[in-house]
Amino acid sequence: MATSWHPLAVRLLYLFLRPFMQRRLAGIYVRGLPTTLPAGHTVLLVANHVSWWDGFLLREVHQRCAGDRPLFTVMLEAQLRRFPFFRWMGALGITPSEPASLRRALRFLQAQRQEADNPWVAFFPQGRIWPSWRRPLAFQPGLRLFAEALKPAVLLPVGLHIEPLNEARPAAFVSVGTPRLCGENVVQMAEEGVTEALDQIHDLLGTYGEDTPQHWPCA
Repeated sequence: MATSWHPLAVRLLYLFLRPFMQRRLAGIYVRGLPTTLPAGHTVLLVANHVSWWDGFLLREVHQRCAGDRPLFTVMLEAQLRRFPFFRWMGALGITPSEPASLRRALRFLQAQRQEADNPWVAFFPQGRIWPSWRRPLAFQPGLRLFAEALKPAVLLPVGLHIEPLNEARPAAFVSVGTPRLCGENVVQMAEEGVTEALDQIHDLLGTYGEDTPQHWPCA
């Protein structure tokens, strides 16, 4: 099954995924959505990797900002084999230890870049799940290859955190940072932006505890 972006398939899958998420998450709280993004730029949606939910949470950001644009999510090929239907939603598998795998992914995204003015690409540079309070986040350098291949590109950093609060179902907190044009130091830019977004989430949780959802800033 080849990776592709089928708007109809995405809409149909969301008819299932939305209730699925609502049953298993107490809420999804998003803040900091950008009002504008540079035209004609690929958007690199870069986040820390804290849970199984992360790909769905970045899709929430994408849906609220640019749901009509293609979104391609870079994930481990081993994980994608478990959920092959994600390929219909733009999931793209890579094996970091295999350079040929990275080259194929880059060529695919470059081809998509030619077909769409500003596709979105979701990326988790940590490469594995870590707690959101881990410092440094230790982003891997592969992000630079994607930024170079897809330029001009704008970096949109996102902090993700899952907290159970006072329910058995956890709440998902999503903090979107300030968009920045990608440069040579894109890995450092991304790590600093995501760290700042995470610190904002932790500050709110540390201040309000279980009442954080009531004090969560508007998106």
